[in-house]
Amino acid sequence: MKLWQKVFLITLVFVIVVVNMISVIIIQTSFQSIVQSERQQAIMKQEYLETIISSYIVNTRLHKNKIYLNDHEVVNYLKDIYLDQYNIGDGEILILDHDQNIVIGEIPELLKKHNDFMDKVHKNNNYLTLIDDFEKKIYLITGSSLLLETQEFYLYTVADITELYGQYHDQLFFVQTMSFVGSGFLSLILLVIIIQLLKPLKLLNQSLLEIANGHYQLRIKETGSTEMKELATHINIMTQSIEESAKKLQMLADGRKQFIDHLAHEMKTPLTSIIGFSDILRVKKTITDEERREYASIILDETKRLQSLSTKLLELSTMKNVLLDLENVSVKELFHDVEVSVSPLLERKQIKLNIDYDDVSLFIDKSLLKSLLYNLVDNAIKASEEKGQIDMCCYQKDDYIEIYVKDYGIGMSQEYIDKVTEPFYMIDKSYSRKEGGTGIGLSLCLEIAKRHNAQLEIESQLDRGTCVKILMKGVDPSEKA
Repeated sequence: MKLWQKVFLITLVFVIVVVNMISVIIIQTSFQSIVQSERQQAIMKQEYLETIISSYIVNTRLHKNKIYLNDHEVVNYLKDIYLDQYNIGDGEILILDHDQNIVIGEIPELLKKHNDFMDKVHKNNNYLTLIDDFEKKIYLITGSSLLLETQEFYLYTVADITELYGQYHDQLFFVQTMSFVGSGFLSLILLVIIIQLLKPLKLLNQSLLEIANGHYQLRIKETGSTEMKELATHINIMTQSIEESAKKLQMLADGRKQFIDHLAHEMKTPLTSIIGFSDILRVKKTITDEERREYASIILDETKRLQSLSTKLLELSTMKNVLLDLENVSVKELFHDVEVSVSPLLERKQIKLNIDYDDVSLFIDKSLLKSLLYNLVDNAIKASEEKGQIDMCCYQKDDYIEIYVKDYGIGMSQEYIDKVTEPFYMIDKSYSRKEGGTGIGLSLCLEIAKRHNAQLEIESQLDRGTCVKILMKGVDPSEKA
């Protein structure tokens, strides 16, 4: 069941119940007031009737010139009284003497059912009333004691008030019918209002369905009530976040696909060389020592390049999951370890490494930053001519430390600087492969720098060399303590 249907049905039932309850309460309260008024009128008629009867007995005694009338005379005179001339109504009149003998009228069947009421009248000097139904009619009985001369009598009047109750039931039925009709009419008006109020919600639902189907660029109009505006705003914020996350995931997926494509391409070349020259060594029957050494050298170089590629790929893939083992390391110790590691590479091309630094300490993962500097120096060696030189320096600036590795080799143009940190990107692939490059070194350097909250800046000019800077904080004061 839809929301508007639930709201409509609940409201309809609620309105009908409330309107009917209020109507019934009002009618019942009004009717109780009318019944109470009818009781009071019956008592007033009873008093009036008592006055008439008492006056009649007194006048009769005076007319007979007697001091008082005895019991027998009072009863006889009561039987001769004609009450209809006083217009006291159409009700029945009953007078009993103190021995419960009938003086006037007959005891109605209804009154015979209520002996307890008659006993109360005989024991009580107040006016008492009783309402009861008999043979599909409703009667109002009024009873009181009546003192005539020295004898006590009991007066009862019975009035038919069936019409009064009939009017009450008619009014109740009319009010209930009108309440149902009115409630239905109000509910229809409310239904229209509910549909109009929930119309923005329906539009929101349709928009959410489109968003769920991938239309993340969709934005919902922030209109309607305050609540709807807030909901639309929050949905737009959520959609924007989803869109950004989807773009990031797509970029990540594209990056991974490109990474895998490059990896497959980079591995294909050395593997082809290894397989080709290995096959030559296997198939060729006669081979000179010079050819064997040449083929073996090529296979060895390509194998080393594969080994370097796999090592750096492993480092790059695990970098984000590795917990840093941070410690205070002096620049002197760090540079010394890097110099020892790259010395074989320097000697091969007879390149001089110039080292200069301020006496500062770094709060770093020593092995990772050593790998970073090693890769930078390795790239600098590959870009330098034989008997060239490379600078590796560290200086304390205002609020940071600057470490850089600078070569004076082939350099690169500005258009390539932003791309060299991408995995497998090589400006001159033939030259890079010749030097044993994999195109992953700077990607690894950038990732290590990020893990240390450091910045990696590259400055280069074609045929004038390249300078790669690492900008980072020094020792963490809390750790130093």
